Amino acid sequence: WLGVILAVGMVSWGALASGPRSWDALVAWEFRAHALAVGDGLRHPVFADGAVYSHSRGYPLLLPQLLAGVSEWFGFANARAIHAGLFALLLGSVWWVCRALRWPVLAASLVVFAAGVMPAWLDPGGGSADSGYADLLVAVLITGAGAGWVLRDHVVLSCCCGALVVAKPEGLPQALIVVLMAWVMGWWRGFGRGAWAVLAVLWLWFPLRSALLHPGDGWPVESSPF
Repeated sequence: WLGVILAVGMVSWGALASGPRSWDALVAWEFRAHALAVGDGLRHPVFADGAVYSHSRGYPLLLPQLLAGVSEWFGFANARAIHAGLFALLLGSVWWVCRALRWPVLAASLVVFAAGVMPAWLDPGGGSADSGYADLLVAVLITGAGAGWVLRDHVVLSCCCGALVVAKPEGLPQALIVVLMAWVMGWWRGFGRGAWAVLAVLWLWFPLRSALLHPGDGWPVESSPF
């Protein structure tokens, strides 16, 4: 567990001591989070004015919204600590699944340790847990959806699959894979609830995405529930 604590500490330090460390982290996630955090929300010209250049206009908004929401309480620099919180949540989810499956404490601890010290998470480059990418958020949601599938918890599965749709562009096919797995295995409640969750989020997200891609041409951004 010392290794896990050190890994979480490293991610915490990296998130607070540095800003986004790659192009995608800056323009696709934290730049838009800054625009949301200044108080205008989706009425900010970055989202609502087509004359303003904004890279990755159609990218999902879950991570920027989380950063902007936390920044209201602790300031934007400290809001980056959310990456450390997501990392701890990821490891906690792995522990929860292992113990729910009645794995021995030692085996569960080793799996959590292996998940926590993966080079992909602790590398100083782009894509690491503290770099500002949305990959960590997606990993948390996929782990949660997988946990819901393994433990037959349709509430967890539905919430994670729905959130995947607005976490990253590839979140939709990933959510559909989890839902289809429930269908293949004959878990009809999980399949039905997961499918309804994905469809409900799509019903809200696609019009907003269209408005973000083509400001002024579609559903007004101001009326979005996001």
